[in-house]
Amino acid sequence: MRRSWSRGRVLLSAIVLLALCGGAAFAPAPRAAAADSQCFPETGHCVQGRFLDYWVAHGGLAINGYPLTDEIQQQLEDGKTYTVQYFERVRMEYHPENADPQYQVLLGQFGRALHPADPAAAARPGEAYFAATGHNLGGGFLAYWQANGGLAQFGYPLTEEFTQYLEDGKPYTVQYFERARFEYHPENQPPYDVELGQFGRRILALRTPGVVLRDDFSNPASGWPTGATTGGGAAYAGGGYQITLTRTDWVIRAYPNQPPGLADVTVDVDATVAAGGAQAGAGIVCRRVDANNHYLLRITGAGGYAIRKYQGGVWTTLASGTSPAIHTGNATNHLLAACVGSVLALVVNGQRVATVQDSTFVAGEVGLAGESFATSQVVVRFNAFVAARP
Repeated sequence: MRRSWSRGRVLLSAIVLLALCGGAAFAPAPRAAAADSQCFPETGHCVQGRFLDYWVAHGGLAINGYPLTDEIQQQLEDGKTYTVQYFERVRMEYHPENADPQYQVLLGQFGRALHPADPAAAARPGEAYFAATGHNLGGGFLAYWQANGGLAQFGYPLTEEFTQYLEDGKPYTVQYFERARFEYHPENQPPYDVELGQFGRRILALRTPGVVLRDDFSNPASGWPTGATTGGGAAYAGGGYQITLTRTDWVIRAYPNQPPGLADVTVDVDATVAAGGAQAGAGIVCRRVDANNHYLLRITGAGGYAIRKYQGGVWTTLASGTSPAIHTGNATNHLLAACVGSVLALVVNGQRVATVQDSTFVAGEVGLAGESFATSQVVVRFNAFVAARP
């Protein structure tokens, strides 16, 4: 069920490089592990020294995930620069200013970045209550929290338990913490029925150099156009940016606060069909010169995909088909699109579904689009939008 951010970006980079270099793409040689390090071929990165000690002592792969980077220098939220390393579920930070060695490796508070704390709730009998954030923790989530590092590893709860649609498009009971999201998976046998969200991938994507636009749509003032149009409309709703259609039509919205003339760009976004099922479409727009000239890379709730060109108000399909990588019906899919040079590529849930070459448009805006293939209402919701120069 995990969203494969890193795998998708590596795949997309290889596709673009292969197309631009006439088929000659080169991968770095595998790295050898030093005596005090451990390397992971799954992601091509190593963990060493104090970060390896912490990784081993605090749950290893199950709790922290694979490394997504090597150690890097990065300016963090307090404006200071630290040695950090990203993992699938955590960011480890080295804080030499702390005299006590046990507090020199700390974890980033990803939970707060991705889900601000909910209003305080009343204490419930039989559960642990944390006055610091005003939330309860009980049942299987409390047992998991206590058994796997507690406050130091996960932080305080930021929410109560609630139901959320996750990356596989299915609803789960979840609870957010300062450094994690707990997910209850009843389809798994204990102790694997509690899993952790891969926050490291999302935060790393947001902080990657080259990012020019990002939006979790938590702030209705972030600039996306809203209001009703003929046949539909758009609004900040349901925890995302929502496009509603009431007839067979496309509604395309371009992000207004973006650098002019974006040429080479990649766009990541979660696209959820909230209503309409197989009759709905969701896509990414790139190189939008104006309302009648742009590229569109999209999927449908029926499992279809297409890369299309809208030139002078006329559609041309450059690639189309169906793919088992696409979650069908009212579901969530992670879309990763690229417009780089003459290459247009679409990756869905970590798997490439289409790559074409076209040089009609060389620069323009990026945006999002919803489509209806029926007269009944279609609702498409977007979240975790990131546009970056590759």
